[in-house]
Amino acid sequence: MIGPCFTFDNFRRQGLYFEALRLIMKLYSKNQIWIFAHESNLPSLKVIEKAGFTFVSDVKLNRITKCLTLK
Repeated sequence: MIGPCFTFDNFRRQGLYFEALRLIMKLYSKNQIWIFAHESNLPSLKVIEKAGFTFVSDVKLNRITKCLTLK
């Protein structure tokens, strides 16, 4: 599971997040990989999709246990 991810302002728009995701997909292609981003984080969601990930479901985060539940 990947997330949350953060890129400092001075390193944004250099393709680092995209390349990191592509490398993870290449190295772990035989594994199931889950990645998440907040639904309002459109730049992140676009990069995730561009890197080859497929949307599966929205999730709900339990603030106490920090467990994710598929909606």
